[in-house]
Amino acid sequence: MGERLLQGVGVEPMTLESHLRVHGPLPAATPEVLASEIERAGLRGRGGGGFPLARKLAAVKRARGRPTVIVNGCEGEPLSAKDGLLLGLLAHLVIDGALCLARVIGSSEILIAVDELNIRAGEAALQALEQRPKLDDGRISAQVVWTPTGYVGGQETAIVRWCEDGIAKPRFGAPRVTERGIGRRPTLVANAETVAHVALIARHGGRWFRQAGTDADPGTALITVGGRPAGDLRDRARTRAERAADVGGRLQRAAARVPARRLRRRLGRCRRCRRGQALARRARAVAGTARSRDRVRAAGQRLPGRRGHAGGCLARGRERGAVRAVRERTGGDRG
Repeated sequence: MGERLLQGVGVEPMTLESHLRVHGPLPAATPEVLASEIERAGLRGRGGGGFPLARKLAAVKRARGRPTVIVNGCEGEPLSAKDGLLLGLLAHLVIDGALCLARVIGSSEILIAVDELNIRAGEAALQALEQRPKLDDGRISAQVVWTPTGYVGGQETAIVRWCEDGIAKPRFGAPRVTERGIGRRPTLVANAETVAHVALIARHGGRWFRQAGTDADPGTALITVGGRPAGDLRDRARTRAERAADVGGRLQRAAARVPARRLRRRLGRCRRCRRGQALARRARAVAGTARSRDRVRAAGQRLPGRRGHAGGCLARGRERGAVRAVRERTGGDRG
C-alpha cells in the first residue's frame, strides 16, 4: 500500500500545479454520490472524537438554514503537529475536501481555522486560496480565520464562539453547532485531516478507503511521534498498534484489581472535594507503577486545605493509606 495523505509531500508547500499532477482534478460527482461514498468509507473524525462523518453530515442537512463548513486546523493538543503539516504543505488537498463537504451539505462558505501561532500553516492556506480565487466557479467563498492559542480553543463550539463573539471558549448544552452555529445557521466542523481524507475518498471511492485499517475504524491516520508527524499508518504499523493495545490492556487489568469501593473510601469520601474524586481516578491510572506513591502524594499536596472536608478526604493527609490500597492489589514497588 503506497502513501495516501502524504503522497508527493516535500519540504515546501505543494503548488496547485503539483497537486493536480499528483492527485488529479476533483471528479464532478453529485452531492448524493459524494455523501454515499463518505458513508461507504466509514470515515471517522481524526480530531480525537472519532465521530462518524456521515452522521454529522446528515445532521447538518436535516437542520434549517444555509450551512457553513469550518475546517478545524487549530490543533490544541500541544504534542500534535499533523494538522499543521497538512495545512502547511498540502493545503490544496484540504481545500479539495472542504469543497466536497460544501457540495454535500449545500454550503457556500468555508472557514479554515488556524492557530495564530501556526503562521506557516495559515500562510500556506492563504497562498493556496490565492491560487484558487474562484472555488466551484465562484459559488463558494473561503477564508482563513486565526484563532487564539489554547488547549480548548480548537473545540468546535469555541471556534464558533470566536467567529461570532470573539470569545474562544467552549459552549455547553444545546443546541449543537450542527443545528445552530455561525450566524445561527447549521455549521459543520471537521478536523483538517478528516477533510483531507474526504478529498481522497472523492477521487478513489469508499471501497478503496476501507482497504486499510479495520472494519470498525477503516482507513489510515496520521500520528505525531516526538512532536513530529510520523506519516500514514501502514500495514506494518498495525502490528505495533496491536502491541500497544496489549500493553494498555495489561495496565488496565492491573488497575482493575484495585476495588473501586476501597479507593473511594480511602480517597473520595469527601463529596465536596471534586479534586479528591479526580485524584482517586488518577491513583487508578498510575496503579502498579513504582512511582505511584510519589505521584499520588504530590497530587494530594495540591488539594484544598483541611477545613470543610470529611474525615476520609485525601486533603487531610491520608495519602499513605491510599497508596497502600493501590500497592496491595497491584504489587507495586514498596520502596
